[in-house]
Amino acid sequence: MRIGTRGSALARTQTGMVADAIAHAMGGDARDGIELVRVRTDGDRLSGSLASLGGTGVFVTALRAALIDGRCDLAVHSMKDLPTAPPDGLRLVAVPERADPRDALCARDGLTLATLPAGARVGTGSPRRAAQLLAARSDLEIVDLRGNVPTRLGRVAGYVHADGTSGPGDLDAVVLAMSGLGRLGLLAAVTEALDPATVLPAPAQGALAIEGAGPLDPTAEAALATVDHLPSRLAVLAERSLLATLEAGCAAPVGALGRAEGDSLQLDAVVCATDGSRRLSASGAAVLPADRPAAEHAAHALGVRVARDLLDRGAGALVVRARASGRAQEPAERESGASRALDGWTVLVPRAGEWAERVSALLEEEGARALVVPLIEFAPPDDPAPLDAALDRVGAGEVDWVALTSATTVSVLEQRCAVRGTSLATALAHARVAAVGPATAAAAQHAGVHADLIAPLHSGAGLVAAMPDGPGTVFAPHSDLADTTLVDGLRGRGWTVRDVVAYRTVAGPPAPQGVRRDLADGAVDAVLLTSPSTVAQLLALVGTPPPTCTVVCIGDRTRRAAAEAGLTVHVTPPTSGVPAMVEALAAHAAGRSDAMRPSRSDHQPPGNQLPANQPPTDRDQETR
Repeated sequence: MRIGTRGSALARTQTGMVADAIAHAMGGDARDGIELVRVRTDGDRLSGSLASLGGTGVFVTALRAALIDGRCDLAVHSMKDLPTAPPDGLRLVAVPERADPRDALCARDGLTLATLPAGARVGTGSPRRAAQLLAARSDLEIVDLRGNVPTRLGRVAGYVHADGTSGPGDLDAVVLAMSGLGRLGLLAAVTEALDPATVLPAPAQGALAIEGAGPLDPTAEAALATVDHLPSRLAVLAERSLLATLEAGCAAPVGALGRAEGDSLQLDAVVCATDGSRRLSASGAAVLPADRPAAEHAAHALGVRVARDLLDRGAGALVVRARASGRAQEPAERESGASRALDGWTVLVPRAGEWAERVSALLEEEGARALVVPLIEFAPPDDPAPLDAALDRVGAGEVDWVALTSATTVSVLEQRCAVRGTSLATALAHARVAAVGPATAAAAQHAGVHADLIAPLHSGAGLVAAMPDGPGTVFAPHSDLADTTLVDGLRGRGWTVRDVVAYRTVAGPPAPQGVRRDLADGAVDAVLLTSPSTVAQLLALVGTPPPTCTVVCIGDRTRRAAAEAGLTVHVTPPTSGVPAMVEALAAHAAGRSDAMRPSRSDHQPPGNQLPANQPPTDRDQETR
């Protein structure tokens, strides 16, 4: 058995613990047959704050690639590093028992959070920790912090390493995870375990995730089932469901802690303004059924419920502002004139309307100019009768579930219901609703429709996996260009599916000649592609991007379509959605030096052209 691990001391220690646990469960000399495979990730290679590098996914992508291409059989991650939506083809094999999830203050002279002097310099690379520390102590100075655990501890004044050496000692304290310190045998450095009532930990902090790409032999599978700790799995499932529903990432100050005891699961959560000036908290509880799949569904639903409570009270605005500001340099650096990740970039946005406004706002926060070119538009079906008949069956109570696969589907159904003289909420009142991802669920909520199930994976396959087994009837409205993954998958699980074309995807208007010229001349730095149809219409309406233009695809299906069309895809975010696309593009840009982004004044090719003598970086390669 080959187990992939990052190369840091903490990662290797954690993976070694997992290997020992698996070996113990298998018995005999099984540890001799387990090999640790070291995999270098972008998070280990690049400098800068975690948020500016594009979030937790920088520690995960290379390990997942090693699983998919067969270099290892399993991979061990810190669970809080995992994007909330796993990629197709991988499975969460086991969650070992969680370590202490709390944050730890490691301060000079035995100081605690309450006794730190005014103006004390406290180091952390986490916007969540920074925001909650400032909410508790607005007089502190927060200093961005990176490096491995010993390096961070060496920043504390007076701290001496086990070998007698010391670091710069330029800080009064640092904040680290209790779990990591414990696994490295460094708990003596802790001067205070921070109370979750003051500083809630990151979702899934202290938990490990064991991922795999395919089935193992029965003995190994049985051993991994023994290693899996259900209370820990349920607690972190609720926390990560909350994170996904909020559409937050490492740049958003979100804390959450779940506790599963017996048949009860409690979840506490907080969302803060990055400067600590506003703090929203919420809690919830759920009864856990004895059936494991039902218990996992209850945990997921609890996270969604608590997240919606926070969103109803304004958490969405805090998350968006934090995400937009957290990826670039720290505030003091921006005030002194430091550039943002996409300063000077022009990015082609392929759709108009509210979607484009949202993308444009996020791009502008990164310094980019959005060039909105509607490559596709949506039109009613040629014959609305099948859609009307399906809506009638839902209204008559003849349908058990309605599967909503996008915010666009929600919008066109809402428009059709208005033509019929009713509301979408009324039309779907007699069926349960399943949504693909939190963005679709949020669109449904805006239309007055509560999603009973939200698939964490933004795809038809993800919805199939999240749905219970049939029998029963599912109404699946979709685009005329939708593939059959959802319908075939649901039928395979015992459902009768009424799949109906709810709208058509049509070409946008001819692009202005100026746009064609700008793309050909290299004045467009990046294009965002959100579906296979946007790939086709980009080529038909605007032209083929030159090699200097960064191509960003929203997910694997679009990436495959772009590759089949002969385009080089530079960026595919680890999760789908508008924020993820912009974050991934910003991270891609931040991985390059300023010399590789010529200014507009000299009319050089745009930002991401590599010098002829420089090979592509790991970040360039990771999504191809």
